[in-house]
Amino acid sequence: MTHIREATYDDVPKLVEVFNEARSVGMPWLPQLHTIADDMAFFTRRVLPNHTVLVHETDGQIDGFIGYSQDWIDHLYLAPKAWRSGIGSKLLARGLHDVSYRQLWVFKKNTRAQAFYIHHGFEPIEETDGSNNEEKCPDIRMEWHAIGSS
Repeated sequence: MTHIREATYDDVPKLVEVFNEARSVGMPWLPQLHTIADDMAFFTRRVLPNHTVLVHETDGQIDGFIGYSQDWIDHLYLAPKAWRSGIGSKLLARGLHDVSYRQLWVFKKNTRAQAFYIHHGFEPIEETDGSNNEEKCPDIRMEWHAIGSS
């Protein structure tokens, strides 16, 4: 059985696990800048208080999450075992529900994520050399507009 629900502070250890596993498997070229304790503090002090965070569960186990606020999608991560299962599309649909615009950053080397977002109607708008992100990796800002909005 699967469902999507709002994240709680009790979910932070699993959110951090999914976040780190997705990044290490899907983006092995990213520098690992923080400890697990740092990530736990980041999710506890910054992500959950300042974002809507929804988790996807399969049989009671979190296998993905999305975090968004205002016009930004700041987090969409799936456990690697959940890749290409439709879970990312379900979470993204919830993040786009009832809004006319969202934007996000994606690393330039993460071509799989770029293709996913393009498939869901996002367009590349801006490319950077990465000097302004923490990882110092080139990235792309993408935008999504609801059909019929500008």
